[in-house]
Amino acid sequence: MDQLLRLLRAKCIYCHNLKMSRVVVNKFICKLRLIQHGLLLEMEELENIHIKPKSENKAGSRGGQAGEFMNTTESENVEEDADLLMQRRTAFVKKAIKIAASSDRQWRYQKSEVVSQERRLVIKEFLSSIGRERRCANCGGLVKRDSNLLF
Repeated sequence: MDQLLRLLRAKCIYCHNLKMSRVVVNKFICKLRLIQHGLLLEMEELENIHIKPKSENKAGSRGGQAGEFMNTTESENVEEDADLLMQRRTAFVKKAIKIAASSDRQWRYQKSEVVSQERRLVIKEFLSSIGRERRCANCGGLVKRDSNLLF
């Protein structure tokens, strides 16, 4: 019941999505998929996948087309980087699961204490991080917390 209440509080009242950004939600989804298949080492490697910074000399090397880069806004560049990051994470997870399925691991779908503990830790981290946001990362809506409301 407590988890359901936390999820309801984390939902944006304007766009009805989680107030958490899509990139963070994607990270938790990828972690849980890897844990489901027992790939704990790959889950740790997933933390090392970050947005690659764009080099500033890339715009200068194009010569006359540098004005095209001036027209794009910073938020569009961040959104494209976020989409690229989510694609890279998803591709990494699919590749790791495919490699694990082709290997002769007999224990990959068996429950173990380590896998259960990691799953509990990831879910605990997710539930603690969904309540932090006051502003929706998707639509930018700000929700004022009122103590008289039930949720």
